Amino acid sequence: MLVPTLEMMYESRKYNNGQAREAAWLSFLPYFVAAKKKNYSIEAICFIANYLARWPLAIRLMMSQNVCVNVSGRLGAGLALDEYVELLCVKPMKRYVTGQT
Repeated sequence: MLVPTLEMMYESRKYNNGQAREAAWLSFLPYFVAAKKKNYSIEAICFIANYLARWPLAIRLMMSQNVCVNVSGRLGAGLALDEYVELLCVKPMKRYVTGQT
C-alpha cells in the first residue's frame, strides 16, 4: 500500500498535479504515525487541517495549481518548489561564495 502512495506523490510533483499531492498527504498520515515520525505526522496533520478547514477556496486552488516548477517546458519534467530553489538558487550562490567554480 505504501508504494502506490509514494508513486502518487512522485507523479504529483512530476506532472504538477496538486490534487494527487493532497491525496498522498492524506494517505501518508497513518504511515507517519505508525512509524513514530513525529515531525512528519505533525506536518501532515497541519496540512490536512489547513487544507480541509482553514484555507479559503482561492488559497486551496493556488496551492493545488502551484505544486512544482517546470524549467524545461517538457511534460513530466517538474521540480518541487524547494528542490528548484535549492538547485537553481541556493547551490550556485553557495558555490560562488565559497569560491568553488
